[in-house]
Amino acid sequence: SRSAVFDDLASSLKLQPQELFEGWVDQFLSIYSASDYAARQNHQPTVAIADYSASATSYEFEEFRKRFSARGLQCLICDVSELELRGDGLYGCDRSLDGSISDSPAKIDAVYRRAVTGEIVAELERTAGEVTVKPGAGAAKPGVGEPKQTGAAALVRAVEQNSVCMIGGFKTHVAHCKQLFSVLHLPQTAAFLTAAEQEFIRQHVPYTTSLKSSHINLESVKQDKDSWIIKPEDGYASKGVHAGIDKSPAEWAALIDSCSHQPYIVQSYCRQWASANTRLSDGKSQLQDWNILTGLYAYNGRFSGIFVRAGQQGIIAGFAGGITVPCFLSGYHTSSGLSVRALETT
Repeated sequence: SRSAVFDDLASSLKLQPQELFEGWVDQFLSIYSASDYAARQNHQPTVAIADYSASATSYEFEEFRKRFSARGLQCLICDVSELELRGDGLYGCDRSLDGSISDSPAKIDAVYRRAVTGEIVAELERTAGEVTVKPGAGAAKPGVGEPKQTGAAALVRAVEQNSVCMIGGFKTHVAHCKQLFSVLHLPQTAAFLTAAEQEFIRQHVPYTTSLKSSHINLESVKQDKDSWIIKPEDGYASKGVHAGIDKSPAEWAALIDSCSHQPYIVQSYCRQWASANTRLSDGKSQLQDWNILTGLYAYNGRFSGIFVRAGQQGIIAGFAGGITVPCFLSGYHTSSGLSVRALETT
């Protein structure tokens, strides 16, 4: 936006920047204010961004922390496994980018849940049956065990008891899990959908099914590798995702043999549209074709911004050489409808 080229485009196309942080903070606080938990409070909420440290996008969380802090709110970044449920609510220690942890936990009012449900369930299964031992009243009495009140178990119980407001409810997992796409293509689903709804699915949802010999001919998937992509049923950040177009026939066949014994889906591969992007190569600026992936964000049911990524492989992700592309809106007003189209410029 500081270049002369941008100045020329901005005036003719009425370009304006857009971002995804402030809009989410606005909606987050709006949702919190309308909650049953908030109705019982008379103080500014303490917000906790909750994830597992090994999976967290820490630099992004720090940006959100700045935005919450600018509103006069205390914002913690907490590891789910370190949360603690006490008699008066949920507590967590704050983590910083350097890995240091605050000395004393703070009481949390609102949880911005970033931990995916699968990781929370995995911790619940791993710690099932564990108890917290409370010492007996007398020295001669043995300790007494009660259900564990830390980690994922503490978060789930706090939500159950309404002793914290969690935004990003567990039911959102239904839309997150890729099994949903295969369900949409089942004949049992088509039976209760209208003809228009069925046509919408055919046009907009790539064919998806379980990567099992009982659901699809695995040999045909191996032979037509460029037409397929395989993904874990319940993954994120493109971990374990493989596009046939990126693999040799031997590599692809080996992946199908291996992943068909794991909880995987196979999906029709949709080629992304390509756009020329300026990149420095050997000290010179060159135009290269990059595949574009456009993410449209909706906050609380309303369009709120665009996040664009680009890559030169079948998978568009950071570990596959993907990049984030700056995005500006042209002549857009929040009161208007939204349409997206590729605009060719030279």
